[in-house]
Amino acid sequence: YWTMGASGFQLFNFRSTEIPFSDTKYRIMRDLARPACLRLANKVYAITPGYYLDYEDTYQYRKQLPLEAKAGELCSLDLIVGDDLTEGPAPDRLLLRLGLRDASDAERLQLRLNGQVLHEGDIGDDLVSAGKGGPPTAATHYLHLNIDDRRMIQRGHNSLRFRFQGIEDARAVQVTECELAVYFFPRPNAIFEP
Repeated sequence: YWTMGASGFQLFNFRSTEIPFSDTKYRIMRDLARPACLRLANKVYAITPGYYLDYEDTYQYRKQLPLEAKAGELCSLDLIVGDDLTEGPAPDRLLLRLGLRDASDAERLQLRLNGQVLHEGDIGDDLVSAGKGGPPTAATHYLHLNIDDRRMIQRGHNSLRFRFQGIEDARAVQVTECELAVYFFPRPNAIFEP
């Protein structure tokens, strides 16, 4: 939101038992108010998924997710990233996570991030079970892909174009989540003091 021009944030719905704020909550809110404090903080950029209560026929817009990916069909997602990750210290780890429903380790994936190949081949080794339970729209598996070159990610809009292969023609893989985790391992003075 800072990147898109927000001039500040309003926070609400605090319970009376949360006020006064703990030192940890105070530091979080203080640091959210100053973008420079967030530069070396761990963060997750995510595509907002649709919810079962969305009213897309009225004022709410159609969300990118969930997305049904049929066998061989080229799909696209747009992920907004607020930082220029090519400036300053390099993150210790960049991880793209896709939440999938009805995926199997026998499938293959071609995925390009901003035109560059991020993954091409089997997903078996990178596919993790999400466990059982949850709502019918929840991911049943997660696909974790390391991003070794931070220059693949740009500040602002990032294009993901992908295609699943090896799935039966009658079936589709549902993409329910898309997140980019930016990790900075703990280091002294990562958070600026007032």
